[in-house]
Amino acid sequence: MRVERLPREPAEADIDAVMALETDSFTNPWSRESLVWELQNSDVTRAYLLRDDDERAVAFCLCWVLFDELHINTLAVARRLGFRVAARRPRYYSKPDEDGLILWKEQIDASP
Repeated sequence: MRVERLPREPAEADIDAVMALETDSFTNPWSRESLVWELQNSDVTRAYLLRDDDERAVAFCLCWVLFDELHINTLAVARRLGFRVAARRPRYYSKPDEDGLILWKEQIDASP
């Protein structure tokens, strides 16, 4: 597996991969236009894509780096990565009302 930072002008295939994960993960996903706007117009936005050994996108994170803070705007992991729901935050989201999920994985391979 490898992590890559998406450039300000990402390839269409990378945007497609992020949008597929976003749509599969959320009832109210970010729009493609919002994602592209964030990447192209914000100096603080960072987007990271995790690819498996077959180069498939299996996770992503869109965040803001603000001085000494990291604000995660959206994050999605594919089920095949082996995370389990460890806890729920009831009605964490609104429009629609949904629980927030705390995902956990006992061992993560951090090798390069």
